[in-house]
Amino acid sequence: MSFKAIFDEKIEITGQPKDFVYFDTGAPAKLSLTATGPIDYYSWYFKTTDRTTSLLDDEFTNGEWTGSYDFYGLTGGKGLTDKYDGAELYCKVWDHNGQSVESKHIILKKYKNNVDRNVTIKMPEVGQTFDDYIAHLDENVKPAELILDKELFSIYECKDNGENILDGEKVFKAGRKYEFCLNMILPENVSTDAIWQFYSNGTIVNGEEHGEADSVDADERCFTDFWTTPVLGSNEKEYSFGDVDGNGRYNVNDATKVLREAALLANNNPRSFTDKQWIAADLDFNDRITVTDATLVMRYCAYLANNPKDNDIVAWLASIGKKPKK
Repeated sequence: MSFKAIFDEKIEITGQPKDFVYFDTGAPAKLSLTATGPIDYYSWYFKTTDRTTSLLDDEFTNGEWTGSYDFYGLTGGKGLTDKYDGAELYCKVWDHNGQSVESKHIILKKYKNNVDRNVTIKMPEVGQTFDDYIAHLDENVKPAELILDKELFSIYECKDNGENILDGEKVFKAGRKYEFCLNMILPENVSTDAIWQFYSNGTIVNGEEHGEADSVDADERCFTDFWTTPVLGSNEKEYSFGDVDGNGRYNVNDATKVLREAALLANNNPRSFTDKQWIAADLDFNDRITVTDATLVMRYCAYLANNPKDNDIVAWLASIGKKPKK
């Protein structure tokens, strides 16, 4: 290579940072950049929203630069605070002659509790087909600032023990439990490091259960499952936990109905409860109706007699160690 060629060689930024980089309170923001050419060092600058000029944060020689670094700002390594929400950052890459190339500017975004990274799922209608629900995913699933991978979205009806029914009828039915399997990816202008910060939970509108089990693959997809618990209603009478006769009150009549159902089943007779009554009566969440469930109804009635304003039976059940299964 000639001296002229070496002299004419210029720095080129081959991997610009993303437009947005997320951070959690008390944690750093990871900034990435790659460049080629006669590089001497990298200088990173930042400006918080209360400033009009940028400050130098850190510098790296070409040998020190690994392609990314953790930005802590002026926190002394303690992690970023609300002050850095909306901060602007950029890098200048310098050559040996004092010439520099400036990267595009980055905006930091702080997660606001769970709002930015939870998934909201609209409950389907009884009788709606899986295909129809999937055909309107843009309306039915809101994955915060993630992008839903529509080709890798699936719905499964679940057995009472939680296993998927793979060959069942692809129609939503009352009183059944369903699993939504989602695959989500980050927008192109968001740093891929943020995928690790997304939560594996969400809210199913009009349902009660959230999701779990997320992971990340080579394509930076976030895999998440959500369950409806309990699932769907219908035109039949509404029942809440413990209110087996559906009259909106908890009393000895509910306990009596549960006790009769338990006796019926104990003698190997067919059940008389509807699906929704069964869910309302199964207070220990073991998919069986027994004397224990009737006893729990009576215990809650006694509790209400002394605490008439505390009518949250689900919270009461949780306080004695009884929680719905996923």
